[in-house]
Amino acid sequence: MKALPVALALSVLVAIGFALQEESAQERRGRDGEAVAARQAEMHTVTGCLQESSAQGAYILETDDSEQVTIQGSDLSQHLHQKVTITGALDRAGAIRPTKVEVVSESCNQ
Repeated sequence: MKALPVALALSVLVAIGFALQEESAQERRGRDGEAVAARQAEMHTVTGCLQESSAQGAYILETDDSEQVTIQGSDLSQHLHQKVTITGALDRAGAIRPTKVEVVSESCNQ
């Protein structure tokens, strides 16, 4: 009979331990989500030559430093092979979703 209260007490302690772990995991996910949201909300501005991407609806902006930045979410086909400055927020995949596009030069060679 003494084993039953001990087993019950251990079961309660184990359940509390699992509950505390789950709460900590939820807090971490919440903080991580807030960090992602803050990063996404930051506006980024990049300048470079707009190229086609193999991904549908996406473009590659190659900067003067040869960095390739993915641009997604807008039809920018009219600006292909132009040097442009694009401003926008990052999406979850790290691509920039443009809110503003300025033509710097009609050609990437200029």
